[in-house]
Amino acid sequence: MNDFNSGPLKECFELFNKCYIYFFINSNSTFNKYWKLCCLVPFVIVHNISILAFLCKIFNEEVNAFVVAYMIPVYLVSLQVFYWSNILGTWLHLLGPLTSVLFRRFILGEYCELALPFGSIYPYESTDSWLKYLGTYAFQVYTMSCEVYAYVGSEFLMIALCANIAIEFSILREDLLHVAPYFKTDNPRNQMGIGLETNSESNTSSIQDFIRRHQMLIRLAKQLDDIFNKIIFINLLFVTATLCFFGFAITVARGAVETMNNLVAVLALLLPTYTLCYYGELLKEESSGIAESAYINNWYKGDMRYQKMINFIIIRSQRPCCLTALRHVPITMIMFTKVLSTTWSYFSLATSIYSRGKLIIPAAK
Repeated sequence: MNDFNSGPLKECFELFNKCYIYFFINSNSTFNKYWKLCCLVPFVIVHNISILAFLCKIFNEEVNAFVVAYMIPVYLVSLQVFYWSNILGTWLHLLGPLTSVLFRRFILGEYCELALPFGSIYPYESTDSWLKYLGTYAFQVYTMSCEVYAYVGSEFLMIALCANIAIEFSILREDLLHVAPYFKTDNPRNQMGIGLETNSESNTSSIQDFIRRHQMLIRLAKQLDDIFNKIIFINLLFVTATLCFFGFAITVARGAVETMNNLVAVLALLLPTYTLCYYGELLKEESSGIAESAYINNWYKGDMRYQKMINFIIIRSQRPCCLTALRHVPITMIMFTKVLSTTWSYFSLATSIYSRGKLIIPAAK
């Protein structure tokens, strides 16, 4: 990985390195390559089980609007190792409670309960001493940050690869405009403007080179979709509910810090979703745009073989390449609008239930 230098892809793999998932390294032993990752897995399991136990506890008791709005999206993030698109938002959320506790206790001199980033249940009381509190806090921050690094890395890698393939299609479109038949000048029939013949050695090799590049890009786009279509489906399935509850948490927040944390989380969820849909739209447009470039090409001046090649290119380009969710729904800007529409519907439902008094917000301590 130290010698890997390919622009934005390098940043993706560096995020993987932070959670001990390594690529492009030489190791004689699988154990030496993955032992740190194997040690991290039990931490992640314990962290998620503790949050799940806390969720079960609050649902077995009186329903609390703030806890529900805060913990459900947090657990969805943790459950599917979801992301907040930038690391700043992650650390703001993780360090916000500790900063608030230290400020109120040591600067303002007020008493406040020791708060953790995530409500969890452990076999010990985590807030009855500073030692247990700081140790538990460090455990939660370390575990969640590794989860976020892993998913942010895969998300950015997917977006970067999609953007690169879309740009390659755009370059290919421009190249096709410069693929022109080459005519023999010593053919007497050319003087009449009929029976034009092409020089197969120049023209055919050029169009065949284009076809090889086009087929290679189509294969790469298909491989990209094969790898990420399930991940995309899970993302879109969870992102609407997660956005809804983070938005609802803003409406019931009990302070400026909580409001800021949830607002940053909403923005950090929307930006990567928008970016993915934008580049998915670009990939679809540029791959289908090959047909337009082929039509603009001077194909009518070429021989029958050349015209058949152009015809095949147009027919293939009418089935554009695109990222999909489970190979069914294409990822375009239309999908982004559907995500916003669904999120707003869920948010309206949550606020409607809250306004009817079915959820109870306790008084601020």
